[in-house]
Amino acid sequence: MNGVVAFNVLTNDSLTTLILSYQYGVTHDLSRVCRRQRRSLKLSPFAQQKALILSQPDIFRCYMLLKLIEKNDLHHAKELLRQRPNGYLAPPVEASYIYGINNAAHLRDIEIIKFLHENQLAKATKDAMDIAASNGDIEIVQYLHANRKEGCSLIGFILAERYNYTAVIEYLNEHCSRDRNASPSVDPKLLAMNAVAKNMCHIQ
Repeated sequence: MNGVVAFNVLTNDSLTTLILSYQYGVTHDLSRVCRRQRRSLKLSPFAQQKALILSQPDIFRCYMLLKLIEKNDLHHAKELLRQRPNGYLAPPVEASYIYGINNAAHLRDIEIIKFLHENQLAKATKDAMDIAASNGDIEIVQYLHANRKEGCSLIGFILAERYNYTAVIEYLNEHCSRDRNASPSVDPKLLAMNAVAKNMCHIQ
């Protein structure tokens, strides 16, 4: 009986291809993306904590996820989470990609935002809620308000009003009225550049 089952599997081309695609733990497509990310990191002259990230699978996996999110590659980010739902550790760096909750808000994907927040894998600024408000993503606005402390800024109010997102406007006015006077956050890319500059000075 077992021999018959094995024969049927091996003679089913589509099933055999699927099984073999997972021989290294992830599909061939995702493995290719992983190798590309690893090669890019190795060649980057300014990458922070490069040796640590490359040597620790949990940290590299999180690095890869955050870089995919930053690059708006929602397909591969979700595929990575599907194939590898566990085993993530945030890289100990100050870089634009570490603000993954901001970047996930751009992707308008609340499940990724929840995953990053609940596993403490990424940072956020007021930009996250501002972006969600500007897109009319009331569910993301509500989640960020209920679970995080960054809040939003005047920008969130202005853009929600400009695009007439009534539900968002009403929610912000009721729950985040103090943030109407808050200034926008500093761009994380500037924070990252400052961190790189400090690191270079330290090396010298």
